[in-house]
Amino acid sequence: MKPFLTLLVSVTLTSLVVAQSFEIWEDSLVQLTDSLMLSGSLSERQHSYNQLGPILEQVLSENSGSWNYPFKKLQRTSIVYPPDSSFRIFTGQFYIDEDTYTYYGLIQRRDTRLPIIMLNDVGWSEPNLLEEQLDQERWPGAVYYQLAQFEQNGRRYYLACGFHAFRMFENRKVAEVIYFEEDRLVLGAGIFASNGDQNPRSRLVLQYGADVGIRLTFDQQLDMLVFDNLIPIKSPYQKNRMVMVPDGSYSGYQQDEEGQWLFVEKVFHHTVSSPPLEMEVLNGDREKDLFGRKPRKR
Repeated sequence: MKPFLTLLVSVTLTSLVVAQSFEIWEDSLVQLTDSLMLSGSLSERQHSYNQLGPILEQVLSENSGSWNYPFKKLQRTSIVYPPDSSFRIFTGQFYIDEDTYTYYGLIQRRDTRLPIIMLNDVGWSEPNLLEEQLDQERWPGAVYYQLAQFEQNGRRYYLACGFHAFRMFENRKVAEVIYFEEDRLVLGAGIFASNGDQNPRSRLVLQYGADVGIRLTFDQQLDMLVFDNLIPIKSPYQKNRMVMVPDGSYSGYQQDEEGQWLFVEKVFHHTVSSPPLEMEVLNGDREKDLFGRKPRKR
């Protein structure tokens, strides 16, 4: 056999072995995520949650070529990339009871020589959470469905839009700012300020009724973070409680020429009669979303 052909066959066989190895790992991860989302036993869900993060970290850190493996079968875990594809974030949800959720997450950089960053969910109850800069050990957990990027003062930042199941009758959409100082992950930056606000927030949180859908996305055409205006109404489920719902109009944040983010009170000068559909948590090319539902036809 000619040397070139021998080398080609060797490379091909190696690639097949690597692909098969990833498929085996992926099947194991699928079993864990299925158990985490579908099992009626809290102890089984807890066991799957405890295993999932460490196993995924091991698969990504100990196998060459892991960056190029798409994990398409892992439909109950959201995997998103920023436009520059310098990293990707894996996130998912652990249901404990109807008012309690926690989240798992990790970041893999394109440069696989850099370590995997494990995200430790601390929830959203810490004081001053909206103003603080945090790190991987103090992550306000969410399932991220979009990653945008922007430049400010010579530094590249990323904007992660996500979903957080707050409690039985209320959900949250969140916008988290992400950047790296050398190899250190930083969460949050004081960019969200309304007109005249002296204390800009490091992250944006929208809390709303669980039976409605709201928009929170970075719109590429408008070059703007766009979200529903919310108004309070009496909760149909809880006495003496109010719940936030969309009023059909939109607000946003947009960078000016100096790179500062400015609040835009009215994005469109018209309203719609019904709120938009929930944005699918996972990519449209997947057969089901994070919660096992088939994507809506558009």
